[in-house]
Amino acid sequence: MVVYGNGLPLAVVELKNPVNEKADIWAEFRQLRTYKTDIPDLLIPNVLLVISDGLEAWVGSLSAAEERFLHWRTIDPRDHPDPDPLGQHRDLETMVQGLFQPQRFLEFMRSFCLFEENGAAMDSPKPYRDALPAATSLAFTGTPLSRDDRDTRAVFGNYVSVYDIQQAMEDGATVPIARR
Repeated sequence: MVVYGNGLPLAVVELKNPVNEKADIWAEFRQLRTYKTDIPDLLIPNVLLVISDGLEAWVGSLSAAEERFLHWRTIDPRDHPDPDPLGQHRDLETMVQGLFQPQRFLEFMRSFCLFEENGAAMDSPKPYRDALPAATSLAFTGTPLSRDDRDTRAVFGNYVSVYDIQQAMEDGATVPIARR
């Protein structure tokens, strides 16, 4: 199933039969990966991918690995502050009423979507600023630049957080770097 907004395919929902005991929810995840290869144009404007067996449902982004697909667990935090307001095994219904409520879906896109660019903003940031004047520019980089013609801080602002190689080694996220 495809969710369209102004003619653009913004979400792809892959559904499996909940009464089929052999149905594998993660086969749906692999099917979405197949779409990425076989029909990439479908996913160019994509915001969300959903996999569900009709009862349980997971949502993730186009580039998310399996472990990054998660349950959407609320309809409206103001009205239903507790997770799973419709009860156990009603994930899909909760997601549809919560995340895919039109105003909330638009707010999600406006507030939480990142646009994963290839460094072109460093070369010419003005078109990005002109096209998205209210957007917050945030860079995730392992190699911040600081040269006369390209400067990460000049384009994206001051650092919000720094996770350096020493911290990564202490956390076990990377192995020590040996220089020869």
